Amino acid sequence: MDLFGAIAAGDVEQVRTLLRADPALAGGRGPDSGVSAVLSARYRHRPDLVEALMEASPELDVFDAAALGRIERLRQLLDTDPGVAGSWSTDGFTPLHLAAFFAQPAAVAVLLGRGADVGTVARNAMQVQALHSAVAGRDAASVRLLLAAGADPDARQHGGWTPLMAARQHGDAEVERLLLDYGASDAADGGPSPDAGATNPESGNAASTS
Repeated sequence: MDLFGAIAAGDVEQVRTLLRADPALAGGRGPDSGVSAVLSARYRHRPDLVEALMEASPELDVFDAAALGRIERLRQLLDTDPGVAGSWSTDGFTPLHLAAFFAQPAAVAVLLGRGADVGTVARNAMQVQALHSAVAGRDAASVRLLLAAGADPDARQHGGWTPLMAARQHGDAEVERLLLDYGASDAADGGPSPDAGATNPESGNAASTS
């Protein structure tokens, strides 16, 4: 089993075994998705897998740094190339989408301060903005930052779903109140929200509503 197979299987011991033999594997990318090993583990919400990979000291890119909330590394990358604030991952997300989805408000704040666009729509089927990602991540702090930066509280993702619809489906009263305070339309919603596929990084939907 290779590293990405071990990550997909959630086999942390096999991940450690492979990395002991070749620590450079931790900096690898999926053969199909192009997503880093670190981000693949993060998508699966497996901190033990992320920890095993980080023990091998991989060089984090801007997407990894945003998703993990590694602020020092994130600032370093932005200082070197300010344009990476608006760059695209191979699965169609910006660093801001990832920071918002993975509940990293400090990273959200840094990216906003460096010019990240709150209205950028993901380049994948879910067509989410960062606000949708923050609501999906149940991250009220990031929701507040994005709204204060001008995010549209009524922005629609694939299927016409708004952040308010998602917050209500999640039963997230704090986020619901924030959205209403920033002028979200209180129209009735109906039906289940689209499945984000948050545990499947190859689906391209991991930073969207779930």
